[in-house]
Formats: sequence, C-alpha cells, structure tokens
Amino acid sequence: MKLQANYMDCQLTSSALHGRGKVHSLFHSSVNILLENGCFCTLCAPADDYGPNGIILEKSICFLEPSLHLSQGQLVTIHKGNLLLGEICVETRNAETFSCKLPDLSPGLTPQQISLGKAKALSAKESISIQRKDWDWPAQFQKRTEQFCSAITLNWRTVPHSVKQLIGFGIGSTPSGDDFLTGCLSVLTVCLGAKAPQLHTIHRAIQRNIGRTTTISKYMLLQACSGQVMCSLKNWILSLYQEDSENEAVCRHQLLRIGATSGYDMAAGVIEGCRIIWINQHKNYNL
Repeated sequence: MKLQANYMDCQLTSSALHGRGKVHSLFHSSVNILLENGCFCTLCAPADDYGPNGIILEKSICFLEPSLHLSQGQLVTIHKGNLLLGEICVETRNAETFSCKLPDLSPGLTPQQISLGKAKALSAKESISIQRKDWDWPAQFQKRTEQFCSAITLNWRTVPHSVKQLIGFGIGSTPSGDDFLTGCLSVLTVCLGAKAPQLHTIHRAIQRNIGRTTTISKYMLLQACSGQVMCSLKNWILSLYQEDSENEAVCRHQLLRIGATSGYDMAAGVIEGCRIIWINQHKNYNL
C-alpha cells in the first residue's frame, strides 16, 4: 500500500529521518516510530495532532487494520525518501514533518495581556468543568500540582522535588503529571521566553528525572523543554492572550480532543501556568 505524506503546512523533513527502527506503539490512526539513531516521530492521519515531531498523511488510515500486519516492534526502514512499514510504503521524499515551535511573547507582553490570559484561562476552566464533570483530579494528583505551583510562586528551591513528584505520575502512554508539566511549562516559555534562566531549573529537574516516565512522555517533555509542542497546545495558549474569545473556544476544543485525558491534563497545566504568570506579575515578583 502506497501512501503520500502531506506537506502543505509543515516544515522540511528532518535529516534525522533515515535508517532503521521499530514501531514503538500503535494506535487507531497513528503510530509512534523509534529509529536506531534516536529519532522519535509519529506517523499520523491528517485529523490527529500527536506532535510535535511527525509525518502527516494526506489520507486517513486505520493502522490497526489486520490486513496491514502491523504490531509493536515491527521493523521500520527509511531509505531514499521512502518509509517502509509492514505493508505500507510512505513516500516522504517531498514530505515535510510538523515541528511546532513556541513563540516568545515576553518582550512585549503587557500587564493587561497577563490579566487577560489569566481571566480567559479561569473562564475556560469553568467551561471545561461543565463539559466534563469527571475532570476532578484524584486528591494525590491535585496535591502534587498544587505543590508545583506553590514552589514556582513561593520557593524556587523546592521546584526540583515538585517536578520529580509529577513526572510519570498517572497511567497511560503520557501520564497525567507529564501532560500537566507540558502545558504549564509551555505557558511559562511563551510568557518568559525560552532562554529565561529561571526555566533552566525546571528543565534540569525534568532531565534529571526523565527516566521515571514512558518513552513517549520522555520525548514530549524534552521537546517542551526545547520550546516545541503540538500545534493545538500552542494555538490555545496564544488564543488566551488575544481578544478573540471565539477563536479561544475553537482552539480549546481542538486541544481537549487529544487522547482520553491528555488534552484535559495539558489544559490544566496551561490554566495554572497563566495563573502563575499573573500572580508573580501582580505581586511585582519576577520568576
């Protein structure tokens, strides 16, 4: 089966996409691939958003279709622009990968925008709670997220411990603690700038404890540290600092569609991140 990759709104294919590898994990309309050179990427249907690094197909496909004979550990090779995966051959010579870089709003971010972001985030939280009444976190998870937020706003020396408590906490391919950290870290990156020295404390804590979580989460967190996240997460964060409320609702809906609970947990991290930025600005206390 030959498939074309979508290259309409992506960046050029990474030179790292070559050589041999294996199927790391298999889902209905996406498959995670881990190459021997360390590159971790996702091959996915056009409607999905499992980024930040991956190849988008032009047409939807069910990777769990029995006739494809795909399974975890399946051999993958990328040679001369073609990705060979079981019965599938994806032509990538003209394809591009999606790699979403977070912008830096810090130079021109006004106190009014910071207040707007916090207000819209809290309003979104109320809306999400109505949409999904079972979004209430387990007490232990809520305690850990509160400790993390308290560490950032009150005592930076406790940040490493609070990060350690969140990494790998929860179930699934991307545990809730990792999704929360990704969302919160992304807001801080947008509002403070990727090179803000204060973020290095969080980055070092994540790198030090990265072995506590799954392979997928490992790459997700490391990419977030470098300022890369999936498009839907980036778009919602930016919508919170803009006046257009209708666009915010659309972007939020796209984020919440990710995974079973991942979108919700990332949204929770974003909401707390917006609140943290506002608290520190309001108290005239710099992160």
